[in-house]
Amino acid sequence: MSIVIPEVVIYKAINACLTVVKNDWNAKTEKSKTILSYVFRKDDLGNDLNFNNFNWFEQAQALFIPDAKVKRKLDVHFGYNLTRTTEPSIHIMLPNESPSAAGIGGNEGYLQGIVDAANNEYIPVYAEHTSVTYQLLVTSNNYNEVLLIYYFIKALLMSIKNHLELSNFQNVVFGGNDLVFSQDVIPAGIYHRSINITFTYDFDSIDILTTKFGTEFTVNSSNS
Repeated sequence: MSIVIPEVVIYKAINACLTVVKNDWNAKTEKSKTILSYVFRKDDLGNDLNFNNFNWFEQAQALFIPDAKVKRKLDVHFGYNLTRTTEPSIHIMLPNESPSAAGIGGNEGYLQGIVDAANNEYIPVYAEHTSVTYQLLVTSNNYNEVLLIYYFIKALLMSIKNHLELSNFQNVVFGGNDLVFSQDVIPAGIYHRSINITFTYDFDSIDILTTKFGTEFTVNSSNS
């Protein structure tokens, strides 16, 4: 058995995708054949993808293929990083997790236990089927950047759905929503949009403590 930490899987997957996008851009002299071009260069009518003075293809290059001197490069973080609210950022957050199938006795026997022949010991393994939603919270002080990052990351996630499922994410679906925070917590002028990743997965653990009580652990019940 091995423990599954979804935040780590998501973090590595997003950064790997961003690296692929950058390497793809640097390797191709014909930029119209790059991943960024396929996504952002033209609309369905073949026109340049613009909104007012915001050119999506040019801005995508600035965000995802940044110059070494550019400070506003996209970063990915565990949890809400309050020091990175104004720059384009993705914060991996866990708003909800709940058991979807809690078997009797911790589902002991669903997975094979561990046999320690040297110590003549058998260690049970417990399993819980869990339903979870993770939020990839996109923040920036530029709302157009938030939209660009939101739709591009959503497209990247759809392209690696098989990878996520092979990483023990089951029934993966994607969604999203706008978020509004109190100005007492987040300064005005900071925009948020969340990409939601909903899935189920099996969380497994060995019996860590039960066989140790009475031999290696004692309980002090005094109130002093």
